[in-house]
Formats: sequence, structure tokens, C-alpha cells
Amino acid sequence: MAQHAAGGGLGRPVKGCFVSAEESDRWRFVKDSKTETEEPDRTPTTDSTACLPFVTFESGELWRRAFLEVRMKLLSCLVLLSLTGGELRGGTWLVSPSESIQSAIDAATPGDVVCVLPGTYAQTLNPAGKSLVIRSVAGPDQTILDGAGGLQIVNVFLGESSATVIEGFRLRNCSGRALKILASSPTIRGCVFENNSGGATSIVEIGASPRFEDCVFRNNSAISGGAVLVFANARATFDRCVFQSNASTQSGGALWSSAALQVSLSNCVLAGNQAVGNGGAVFYQGSGLGLFVVNCTVVDNNSGSSGGAIYQQFGDSSVVNTVLWGNGSELVGAAGVLSVDHCLVEGGWPGANNQSSPPAFLDRSGRDYRLRINSPAIDAGRNNAVTSGISRDVIGNPRIQAGLGTPGTSSPAIVDIGALETKRPVSVRPPRPTGTLHRP
Repeated sequence: MAQHAAGGGLGRPVKGCFVSAEESDRWRFVKDSKTETEEPDRTPTTDSTACLPFVTFESGELWRRAFLEVRMKLLSCLVLLSLTGGELRGGTWLVSPSESIQSAIDAATPGDVVCVLPGTYAQTLNPAGKSLVIRSVAGPDQTILDGAGGLQIVNVFLGESSATVIEGFRLRNCSGRALKILASSPTIRGCVFENNSGGATSIVEIGASPRFEDCVFRNNSAISGGAVLVFANARATFDRCVFQSNASTQSGGALWSSAALQVSLSNCVLAGNQAVGNGGAVFYQGSGLGLFVVNCTVVDNNSGSSGGAIYQQFGDSSVVNTVLWGNGSELVGAAGVLSVDHCLVEGGWPGANNQSSPPAFLDRSGRDYRLRINSPAIDAGRNNAVTSGISRDVIGNPRIQAGLGTPGTSSPAIVDIGALETKRPVSVRPPRPTGTLHRP
């Protein structure tokens, strides 16, 4: 049975807890992205805040391991404190690989935290309608929920709200959807969905309105919606997520939506997805509020038919502040209203302030989609499309920063186009001399 920290609870994180200089050096990424310098700063630091949101392009992949690992290490510190008699603020359940995560969930009461230790778990989970936080201690690299060829790993279908949080797991090897959400609205954070032959997640029925944050969907496949399927009056929100190398044998290489009330993608990267039919990255046919794509980078996706980036069968869609490049036929609106503005679209597209110049990525072949200093996407977006709920980019940088402008002058803060915001260079003035100036 999972251990219950009866005298413990989660408190305030202690800055620097379990973060060594060596680890900070390994994951730190503080390069000034307004320059074209290719090497990251390797200066060691013991400041834990220096290695939170970041991106590395190891093996051509976007990643935020530092963000997850540092946060999970802080959590492990708090768990240890709770087990040694900290002040009780709620139940904490600690689960090891030899134990059942579901047993801890069943024993927990709303408001409890279920902490899962590193290991591989071939188990099926169900939050049982409770407002629980179910999170790994060491992040998705070390905490794996393995479907072992089964249909589902996590089922959320008892009306769970956003207070039900699933965080920091790798869900893999399902022949069905690894995560199935039915008429529920959980928060899914910092998870990796990979190698699921029936897709990563399905979101169905009215009342379903989950939110996905800082998640990675890669190498998943399905008939429709290689990674994500949304339909039957559901809503879904994806913020700071990466969809990479997913595939559909019909339509929607990364995401397929039909009859959904609303689908929102913000600060996301969709790269290298493919569909045999329409919508190399996204296939949308819907009613209700529509499809919203804001500050995304949609690049190098492929459709065997139409709409290499986005295919709208019918319904209304809005695409703003987004790069669409290298997808073949970028956008197709078969019916309904497809509104596109302040975007960078290969081949061009009608709409306010759209551009067709190359985006000037740092390293497109290496899937490094940061912008070079000469990119036309810098300071070219529409600020009022960036709401408070999407105020940071895919790696956690503030979404609107001051523009390049003319040296010595101030320029307005305008959001960049795409999933990654470039940083304004920090100008440091030399100290004013003091004392007597002696001339030779």
C-alpha cells in the first residue's frame, strides 16, 4: 500500500533545493536569442531560477526537461519534509513501482496529493471523480505509465474539474488513446505522450474542457487525429505544447476535431506531423466558438491531400500571430470563415498584416525555431490577441517584450509571430567615472 505522509503536507518551495551547480550548468539556457550566437552560456550557477523554462534541440527536438526536473526535485524535497513531520496541510500519498497508484487514489480524499516515485508502471488509472493532484516526483523521463499494448492508461470520465491535475508522466505504448477524457475537465501538465498506436488522447462529450500545459505529443498514430481527437461538443485548450512526428491514416496528423465547441492552440509548435488525407497538422470541422490558433509555429507538416498545415472542413477558425511554413498547401478553408491575420505564411495569404517572407529560423533542419535577428516575424504580431492566459511562449519567456528599435531610443513592445518570443538585448552602460580624471 502506498505510504501516507500523515504528518506532512506541501509547503513553500525552498529556492535552490536539490539543484546543484552541475545540474544548473547542464540544463541552463540563457542565451540572448536576439543574437545569432549558436552556443548557450555555460557559466555554472546555483540559482535555481536560471534553469526553469528552457528549450534544447538535442536530436532535433524541442524540450523543457529543466523546467520539469527542477520543479520535480523541489517537490521531492517537500515530500521528504512531509515524511519527517512537517505541518499537515493535506494528505500526501507516496507510491513506489511495486505499489498501486490506483490504490493511493482510492484511499485519498479531495485535496490530497499522490506523489509517484521514479519507475515504470503498467497500470490503468482513474481519478475517481476526485479533486486530486497526481504527479511524478522525478518527471516524465523517469516516471513512465506504460500501456503495454492495452487500450487506455488514464480514464477521466466522472466529471472531474480543473482541480484534478495529472503532471509529469510519460504515457506510452497504448493501442488505444492513452488518455481518455469524457465529460470532464482535468488539467494535464508536463506530460509526454509517445508511441501510442491509437493516439495520445481523446476528448469527448459536452462538459469536457481539459487544459494541457507544457506537454509533448510525439510519434503517436491513429486513424484520425494522430495525437489528439476532440469531438461531440467538447472543448480543449493546449498551451505551450509540442506536437511532433505524429501521423494519421486519414485526416489530422496531430489533431482532428469534429463538432467540438472550441479548440484553442497557443504558444505551440506543430512540426513534422503527417496525414494521408486532409490536414497535415490540424483537421477541423466544427460549430460553436471555433478553432483558435494564436502564436504558434506550424512547420514541415505534410498532407497527402489538402491543407498541409490546417484544413477547415466547415465552421469558423481564427489564426493569429502564427508562422506557417514548409507545409505544402498551408491553409485550406473548404467552408465557413477562415480568418488569418498578422501571420507569416509561405506563399502568402489574404488578411491584415500577413507576410510571405521566410521566417529566418536559427536552424530549421535541426528544429530550432527561434528567430534570427533579421527575422520578419520579430515585433510583427498583434498584441491584443495575447490574453493574460497565454502570456508566455513555449519555453516560458514573457510573451510581449520591447522591440529592437533604434539604438538609443525606446520602441513599443510588440509580440513576435510564432511560438518563441525573442528577448530584447540588455544594454549595460559603463559606470560613470568618479574622482579626478588625470590626463597624461
